[in-house]
Amino acid sequence: MNVKTIRDSFQAPDWSISEEKGQMRLTHLSTQSEVKVEVHGWDITVEYDDTGVEEETYLLTLTSDCLAWKRGEDEHKRLMHDVLKKLPWEEKVGCHIEDGRFMVVYSANLQHGFEPFPVTPRKWQECPIPEKPEEDAC
Repeated sequence: MNVKTIRDSFQAPDWSISEEKGQMRLTHLSTQSEVKVEVHGWDITVEYDDTGVEEETYLLTLTSDCLAWKRGEDEHKRLMHDVLKKLPWEEKVGCHIEDGRFMVVYSANLQHGFEPFPVTPRKWQECPIPEKPEEDAC
């Protein structure tokens, strides 16, 4: 999972990309909405109707401060959904936070529509995935 893959998915003229404190910031230029991207491990427990309870691991987090604002919230949720779909990896889950709970509203594993359901994400204490490749000292 590298930064170049994300950069290749979000290019000008629609997007601007910057890095700050180990996070990438994707800015949708026409709306000036920002999405923060962090590479880190998360586990969530999901109960599927056909296969039962499964633990799944995800390595990328998208967050946005904009969703706390009521004005433009629906438009920004659609933007976040578009960002999620543009990412090239197959295993993806999208959650909104409602009343302090993470509610799954998008899952690549659930092809048909579903009612949002709660999950409890657990962030890995340590993540073996480097945030940025080491520069060669020579």
